[in-house]
Amino acid sequence: MQYFDNLVISVATLLEPVVASLLAYFLNIGLLPGTNGWIGNLLVAGGTISVIYPSTKSSGSIAH
Repeated sequence: MQYFDNLVISVATLLEPVVASLLAYFLNIGLLPGTNGWIGNLLVAGGTISVIYPSTKSSGSIAH
């Protein structure tokens, strides 16, 4: 993690619930979220991308 910007790491952790719900579904130990869950997941993913994309564009890459 020393090679990534702190902002990228902290915002990327917001995707953990999305990944966890998909992983649980594919391992047959959970259900996919309902409509509100998917809307929330899309908002989190969109927010994550909106923070990470300008950060990577201004520095040239994620790694330093």
